[in-house]
Amino acid sequence: MSNIPETSDSLLKIDSLSISYTTQQDPISAVDKVTFEVNHGEAFGLAGESGSGKSTIAQSILKLLPTNAQVLNGKILFENFDILHMSEEKFRTKLRWKRISTVPQAAMNALTPVHKINKQIIEAITTHENISSEEALTRTEKLLETVNIPKERGKDYPHQFSGGMKQRAVMAMALACNPSLLIADEPTTGLDVITQAEVLSLLDSLKSKLGLSLIFITHDLSILSELCDRIAIMYAGRIVELADSRSIFSNPIHPYTKALIGSYPDIEGKKDDLIVIPEIISKSDSGSDCSFYLKCEENIKQCLEKKIEYHEVEKDHYVLCHLK
Repeated sequence: MSNIPETSDSLLKIDSLSISYTTQQDPISAVDKVTFEVNHGEAFGLAGESGSGKSTIAQSILKLLPTNAQVLNGKILFENFDILHMSEEKFRTKLRWKRISTVPQAAMNALTPVHKINKQIIEAITTHENISSEEALTRTEKLLETVNIPKERGKDYPHQFSGGMKQRAVMAMALACNPSLLIADEPTTGLDVITQAEVLSLLDSLKSKLGLSLIFITHDLSILSELCDRIAIMYAGRIVELADSRSIFSNPIHPYTKALIGSYPDIEGKKDDLIVIPEIISKSDSGSDCSFYLKCEENIKQCLEKKIEYHEVEKDHYVLCHLK
């Protein structure tokens, strides 16, 4: 069990979650004893490079893990529902899309090219709620206007939308059944910086207007700094640092967090070479309880001799490292 304390205002609680993937060779650990919670109305960021386990966590919350994934340990609690022990039918009728929805990776490609936009949103509504097509159309038009798309454009096909409009249409679909938690998995991938800014501004506005809780998954820390209240940094399936956004950037403790921040250019600071982070390796290959040990410039003798545990370096700022 993690020693990260719980709060009384949590909407989602993930406790000691471990997930692996079976392969033709050895099982691959994707998520390792991950613990965090998302509070009501909070924007929570999951950051880390590809392969760190971010999307696997999102898929586990939505009960959409692939068939070769196995949950080894842990709990996922949402509004007192034990998600991991719910049947697929009960989860689909009670939670998926109604209480928890998602803007998936490559969302612009999630729209069916042969159906009009409004038909696809109506289908999402009528699949999960017992209402008439007329009521669903009225709601669809309101949803499109909520994401700054004129309702008349609902009669268009996806190829008639720009990339940013497609992204906003998928966001409208995600909001179709009034969820309380929205999981946005790399929602700005493939968009130019101006369109990215528009999408982020819209997400922030929707969060405030609708009282949404948000899990925002990305490898781009600069995005999280603008949008999220708290950020968890992931590496090799584990959360290595968890704190509010300001602390992550002003006082990073874990060497990987420092490297991740240093891999992005500072437009105001002096021009230094960017930090290059080598590929992820497993704990067993590192010879330490810390997967980052072989790449860490700050490793110490304790890294090989003791297991690492979370410790609080300042209020609500937790690090999985021997460094303090």
